[in-house]
Amino acid sequence: MTKDLVSIGIPAYKATYLKEAIDSVLNQTYTKFELIIVNDKSPENIEEIISTYNDKRIRYYKNEDNLGKTSIVLNWNKCLSYANGDFFVLLCDDDIMLPNFIATMLGLVKSHPQCNVFKTRTLLIDSKTNTNIGKSPLFPKYETFADFLSNTIIGKRKHTISEFFYRTLIPQHFDLTLFISS
Repeated sequence: MTKDLVSIGIPAYKATYLKEAIDSVLNQTYTKFELIIVNDKSPENIEEIISTYNDKRIRYYKNEDNLGKTSIVLNWNKCLSYANGDFFVLLCDDDIMLPNFIATMLGLVKSHPQCNVFKTRTLLIDSKTNTNIGKSPLFPKYETFADFLSNTIIGKRKHTISEFFYRTLIPQHFDLTLFISS
């Protein structure tokens, strides 16, 4: 592990917005990250898109089999298996990060060292007009994992995987808590 290195995994299958997703990572104000792109044996031009980049922080892998066909989580775990960072973010191939995403999440980590999972609100963007059409709901600032799980299942909260920021190593005295950014 490299101190304060952030690993960002993109499980790639769709090419439509992949370039925008990659660019949003490369344009972060916090630059100590590795970008792990795992092509899930896509029939689309994933390799062609990746070949346009010359950035040492990008690591590219291609699965021999389409793991997402069986379970999307298998390819997510594949991305995580390549991670070297102290923190991990999974970014879908059709999502983008605002330029201060990593810096904001690391600020939360520093101000809430007892927490291990962090979440942010998301902007909803119309794919046709590329305009902001709203934000995801505002959740409590802080909640336990049990409360988060209960509120998600019983309260039927909807989430995307791209809005979470995780510690990759949980301290021995770990506390399954979340801090939710506004």
